[in-house]
Amino acid sequence: RKKFRLASDVDENADYDVAIVEGYAAIEEEVEMLKEIRENSSKVIALGSCSSYGSIHSIQNFIDIEKAKKEVYPDNPEAIETPQEAVSIDKHIQIDLKIPGCPPNADEAVELITDLISGKIEPELAEWPVCVDCKMRGNVCVLIHGIPCLGPVTRGGCGAPCPASYTCDGCRGPRKEPNLKSEIELLRKYIDDEEIIRFFKRYASSSEEFKKVIEGEISDGD
Repeated sequence: RKKFRLASDVDENADYDVAIVEGYAAIEEEVEMLKEIRENSSKVIALGSCSSYGSIHSIQNFIDIEKAKKEVYPDNPEAIETPQEAVSIDKHIQIDLKIPGCPPNADEAVELITDLISGKIEPELAEWPVCVDCKMRGNVCVLIHGIPCLGPVTRGGCGAPCPASYTCDGCRGPRKEPNLKSEIELLRKYIDDEEIIRFFKRYASSSEEFKKVIEGEISDGD
């Protein structure tokens, strides 16, 4: 198999204490690679939204891939391998820790990985919403200005870099026990239902909570 691996030599037969995986398994070959990594590693960590949820790539899960291939590569669509469903790597292998974010928060990642390796403290992701990070940062809530935001239902701990001047796209996935009905009611003040669904599809559509919104199982009228 042809590989690049950032121009580094990799001993695929070696055993590793910790393996950190970025990105989702796009093709079957990469699924097999994940299984090899799991077999050869004591701990496996999903780092970033791509390996945690499929991230922006998960939008492909809602379109006709074969049709898209023909539109993008009209001369030779068969040359492009049909990608796997963009989901968390824990759909393929067992993992020990998931650190979401696009990009992941560096300080949080170092702390969680250190806790996992040391074994002294059980690594715990933040359970509060991004709104708490915004308050701690001193951000003015973008919702006040009529900008739709997923911050109320998205896992915090990122430091709220996006809502400092933009909206929260939900890249860290759902917070613990998100109030999705309330969020939908709030978003409907600014955007229609079609746009709300697109909003939830962006980064963490493979999460069970956001998937319920996308599939119409939750609405503010329930």
